[in-house]
Amino acid sequence: MDKIVEGLEVKDVECLKQPYAKDVVSFDVEPPLQHVGLEAKLKNWEQCSEPVDRLGGVPSRVIDSKVTE
Repeated sequence: MDKIVEGLEVKDVECLKQPYAKDVVSFDVEPPLQHVGLEAKLKNWEQCSEPVDRLGGVPSRVIDSKVTE
């Protein structure tokens, strides 16, 4: 999770790629709800960057996360 937060803070797509598998499947709060594959996930992160900037950055701490295999 730290790598994701770091990548968002500096807007580094290469940093954001590291924690994810190429065939990642993730779910988000806005359409499309399901993102399949690394490129789709990175596109989703790019769309998040503007709202994150408006909010003054990303949270400095991850409170609750679940990772599944």
